[in-house]
Amino acid sequence: MRKLTLAQVKAVAKKNPDGVIVELYPSKFAPNGMWFTGYQVKVEVLKNQLAYRNSEDELVDFEILLGYFMNYNCNAETGKRVHYYLIEELG
Repeated sequence: MRKLTLAQVKAVAKKNPDGVIVELYPSKFAPNGMWFTGYQVKVEVLKNQLAYRNSEDELVDFEILLGYFMNYNCNAETGKRVHYYLIEELG
């Protein structure tokens, strides 16, 4: 598991045609900690933008997911930013 920035996630996803699996954490939580398990998402590049597959198997803009994640998981107690950890490179 390797910590990345959002720009690094985009660069790695561009190199892998099948995308990458990234785990999202609020900034004050440690990966694989006992209080937060992380949110795994498969990230792909679509028209030079990051996208993810939703439950209907449609590619949706990754910024929408980040907005939802930050709204529900990030606050003063858990951390106001998102940390990205690379789980697996596909393809």
